[in-house]
Amino acid sequence: MSLSAFSFPFAHWTPSALSITTAFDVTTSRFIKNHLLLGLASGELSVFTVDDDTNAPCLQARLLGHQAPIIAFEYLETVSETAAVEPLFLSLSSDGVLSKWSLADKRCLQTMSSTTSDATKPRGMVIIPRSGLGEGRLTDSLILIYGCSTEIVVLNAESLETVFVWTGHTDWPIPVAVERSTEARESRECELFTILPDGEVQSWVMTGKRKKKSASVLTIRREEGQQWCVENRAGWGRVRWWQKLSGGYLVSQSRGISFQVADPALEKGFVRTSEFMVEEGVGSIEVETAPDLSTVIIKTEECSVKVVVSKHDQLEEVAAWSPSEFLQNDMVMNVAAYFDSSLGEGKLAVISRPKIKAGIVTGNRPGLDISIASITREHNSVINWNEKALTKSPKHGGLSDAPSACSEIFSSMLAVAHGTKINLYSPSVFLLSYPEPTASISLQCGAETSICLLKRVRISEYLSASRNAGLHGGKEYLVAGTQSGDLSLIESPSYHYSKLLPLFPGKVSSAHLLPSNLSSRLQSTLLVSSNSAVSIIDIERARVMVTFPSHDYSRLVSFATKLGQNVVALTYQDGVHREWNMGDEDIGVLLNPPPSRGPIHSQEEKTDDSGMWKVVRLDSGMGGKHCEEEGENADEDSPLQLCDEFCRIGLPTAAVNVRAILRGLDLATKTAARRTRPTERRVVGNHPAIINAKSLLTALVPGGGLGSLLDSDDDDKKDEYEDLEELKLAVDQFLFRRRRPAILGQIGAGNRVSMLTEQAVSKEEISPTITSIKLLAVLTLVSALLVATGREAAVNVVLERMIRNHLGKRRVALGVFAKFWSDANPTVRWVARECLDAFMSALTENERNVVVEYWRDFLPVHVPPELSSAKEVVRAVILLGKLITDYDHSYDESLKKSVARSAELLLHEPVPIYQDTAIEVIGYSWTSFEKLFDAYSAIHSLIRIYSTTLSTPRRETLHRCFLEIAAKNSPLLASSLATNISNGSPSSTPTASFATHQLQGMADISAAAMRIVTYIVLTNPSIFSPVLTILIEAVLKTLESTSGLRETVLSTVTDLVDALVTSYPTLAFHRPSQRLALSAAPGIIVVYDLKTSQAAYVLDGYHHLGTELAFSIDGKCLAAVDRQDELLLVWRLGGGILSYLGSDGDKTLQPKITKAFESGKMADMRWTEDRKIIVRLEGRGEVEVTV
Repeated sequence: MSLSAFSFPFAHWTPSALSITTAFDVTTSRFIKNHLLLGLASGELSVFTVDDDTNAPCLQARLLGHQAPIIAFEYLETVSETAAVEPLFLSLSSDGVLSKWSLADKRCLQTMSSTTSDATKPRGMVIIPRSGLGEGRLTDSLILIYGCSTEIVVLNAESLETVFVWTGHTDWPIPVAVERSTEARESRECELFTILPDGEVQSWVMTGKRKKKSASVLTIRREEGQQWCVENRAGWGRVRWWQKLSGGYLVSQSRGISFQVADPALEKGFVRTSEFMVEEGVGSIEVETAPDLSTVIIKTEECSVKVVVSKHDQLEEVAAWSPSEFLQNDMVMNVAAYFDSSLGEGKLAVISRPKIKAGIVTGNRPGLDISIASITREHNSVINWNEKALTKSPKHGGLSDAPSACSEIFSSMLAVAHGTKINLYSPSVFLLSYPEPTASISLQCGAETSICLLKRVRISEYLSASRNAGLHGGKEYLVAGTQSGDLSLIESPSYHYSKLLPLFPGKVSSAHLLPSNLSSRLQSTLLVSSNSAVSIIDIERARVMVTFPSHDYSRLVSFATKLGQNVVALTYQDGVHREWNMGDEDIGVLLNPPPSRGPIHSQEEKTDDSGMWKVVRLDSGMGGKHCEEEGENADEDSPLQLCDEFCRIGLPTAAVNVRAILRGLDLATKTAARRTRPTERRVVGNHPAIINAKSLLTALVPGGGLGSLLDSDDDDKKDEYEDLEELKLAVDQFLFRRRRPAILGQIGAGNRVSMLTEQAVSKEEISPTITSIKLLAVLTLVSALLVATGREAAVNVVLERMIRNHLGKRRVALGVFAKFWSDANPTVRWVARECLDAFMSALTENERNVVVEYWRDFLPVHVPPELSSAKEVVRAVILLGKLITDYDHSYDESLKKSVARSAELLLHEPVPIYQDTAIEVIGYSWTSFEKLFDAYSAIHSLIRIYSTTLSTPRRETLHRCFLEIAAKNSPLLASSLATNISNGSPSSTPTASFATHQLQGMADISAAAMRIVTYIVLTNPSIFSPVLTILIEAVLKTLESTSGLRETVLSTVTDLVDALVTSYPTLAFHRPSQRLALSAAPGIIVVYDLKTSQAAYVLDGYHHLGTELAFSIDGKCLAAVDRQDELLLVWRLGGGILSYLGSDGDKTLQPKITKAFESGKMADMRWTEDRKIIVRLEGRGEVEVTV
């Protein structure tokens, strides 16, 4: 699933989705801050809140992203830009994937794809919130991942980046932090213990970084000479877990727990002070630590729960629970509990599933159930049960006859499978009217089966074998596979579907379009698989070409094709591979050698003597991934984007791409602007682009009105827009007032999607981040709709009033606006900057200081290596660059230098997003920056980037930057550009030893600098008016024969000269003689000869600036006008052979003609072929002057 960075997922919750109807088991569960977290074997996370009085669970969100069973949750606290303490939680899956989630808005903040090696399965994690190793909050917190290995992986808790792999253990270790503070702060050491399964304890010292730019963890050493061991209880089995508590350590064995105190005076180093036996066997343990009193929650292997309090060095049982009678027909999968020792109360949650006997579900319905009770110390018991709370939810029967099974983007619509029916939804229908699909297709298959696979394939081209051989247009098909092994092909746009093709006895698990570069038999055909069976389908003829026999019921894991051949290689889960040659017949022939084990090719591509294998790895069977193949694209221009994983769990979901909707509006607006009649130059209300934008607005602002946001509390602002009431009515019409819109979700790091329930979204403020991104989207859509509907003049008023209405009412995250501050879309960029300006200006001085303190640690000059790629790095430069520019006198020089140096560092990074951010910030903050770093070096770096191959948006970003610099300090920019244009040309003719690539690099820089000058001259000529001489003389240097650049930059020079002559009346150019005249200063005109790159003449004889410069047709005379004295001046220039040979004589010339026009001002003049000047006087006609 690849989603746009500015997308919103929306879902339609059904009763089955709310009640977690799933076949997957709950592998772990935990209470964190009154939230009940469930981790499923599928990798899904479900988040509930629990009512304190009724113990009723309320589903808040379902989170997807993991692809393996969840094995552990951990609580983590951090600091955010909007909160001093922000609660988070970590989820770890069995494949080593670690994700960090916000507990407030359930958004994925970060994810690490693999924390362990492929052969190692993690068992758990330990968080060290204050290790003492780092210099600040960004490096001081660590996460230790331990597993079925002798290694422990140490991660930075802020970035989830691996900073150290801890080796040297003899068995599978479990770490625990002693958190010892050393006397010398500079030593930065943290003591840790590891315990092995036999009880042996090893002591280690981890040494932190001493220099700013070194890694957080440098070394770890074992304290030799200590042969310590915990005091194990005989018969309780091996050590499985331990944790440090106040005054000692809690050690868990297979049949009980004990409290042990470290005593270096003892031979073993530990003494057991108390113990607690668990006859059912210890399953897992959770500990809530406190200074004097800690709570231990023991989950047994038989799913019972024991609550134990640890006070000082003693263990005391508070409450116990064993599966009750109301669960006799259920299988208890997991239990979770917490207990607040200070309050003497807590909660217990039991997650169960109805047992299945002889194929019959004995409970009321399949799926999960949650029973919740209160734990009270007063009675040392578990009371107030809310039994099977999810069973009490309504039975399924919501939006459709069957839960959604899968989805696909087809014919620019969302296709969702419900049972044997495929519903198609346009963006507006999906968002606002899900029960009424745009179109519906029912497959003619039995009621006992259902659709389990939807896959779009696009045949972009095919070759005809007849005399019409060649390239032909393609088609789009939707492949529908069923649980019973049937396949149907649906063609766009007719939605005609083929007859059912019975393929396999089991369900269709995957379908892949084969490449068009194979031989004629296989090109653009469909490979369909079901576990181990494989068929090749001719899509256009809807027929089965061949079915390959299965291999011992082993699952197919990959297939490969070879360029230009009719060969398919199949690889199975047991390592066996088979090659099949399709030949020219409708059968497949097994190639020699016979089937063998081992890889036939790499997982990517491998070239051999017979060609190149292209390998496709099949999905693991979860059905969640959507793979792009030939003939497909990422649908970046489609308003709807796929979220198939949620559709597969019965929650119809799709993401709406805001950028695609804005592009559609922009295209419609530009098309309407080309209409002849002015009254028709707007987009009509039933245009699809308008409908899509209004639908998204309605979903983002459910049940609200936009017009009310234009009301202002400031009476002085009431009349700033004459038709305010009419404008409010027009803005209100941007919302559809019917239907129940879809529920908003979130897209987090790694494309992790979080779908919030209606109860969670109904909160007035979920989080500042959600508030900010919604506000940005709403304001952007409203602005685009106003422009599209012909109300462009009202955009500024609407935007200002809506932002003003929002100020002080809800918290916002400035980082969100910084994210889009340099966006490629001009509307998004403008709105983000307006929001950032408004909300920053509304901050108090204390609030601004909080912003500085949070973001300064992320500046590139301060951030540690493991955090250098964090998204906060870019945003820190933007926000602090803006602050020191807008509030220049409020901050010290050290902060200003750090920001300026950080922007310069980003400018030299090879990553485009870093460069673009630096470019935008340098342009905006140039007045502050130019005295804090080497300005000439920074401008040279900008020119160097400009000289490379750039996309249009990136080139426009550089243009904006140069314009801002020029507006703030044009002499400095002109001087720097002139230096780069002349480029340090060699003083003598380049020799053969002068590298060609060096000359080419110089030419690229020189040409880039001239193109920048050309752009600025054409955009805002007044900026460079005072510095034209500097620029022209630099250009002349590149034209010298000794420069080696003349031939390379000549075309760029021509463009620049044309732009100069077009923009400035003080310049004239005579192309045949290659003479350029410039009125450089009052009373002086310089004539340059571009052939010799020298100043040929200096013309004087007048007192003011010369304008309307014009050469005669033969180039031997130059005319100019002194506007202040109303004089026409004509100079006769040298000609003939002497002008080409040069002359040692005086090159200063006096005018041959000086004519005053007292009777009227000169409007313009022109030369005639017979060397006469026609002067047109204002209101007096024309006067002829003979030269």
